[in-house]
Amino acid sequence: MARRFAGAGHPVGLIARHQERLDALAGELAADGVEVQTAAADATDAVALAEALNALAHRQGPS
Repeated sequence: MARRFAGAGHPVGLIARHQERLDALAGELAADGVEVQTAAADATDAVALAEALNALAHRQGPS
């Protein structure tokens, strides 16, 4: 899904449990000129997920 939005020219915010995976995908997207931000969080942890979403929203700002 991230690649689809990136391909359409949108900045992308990624959340995943493992920072290493995020870094790998973010590196690929950035190499293609995509603006990408990441935040590691376990999606089963509502508090951690909310914090990650807020962090991404703060860093990326409004579209």
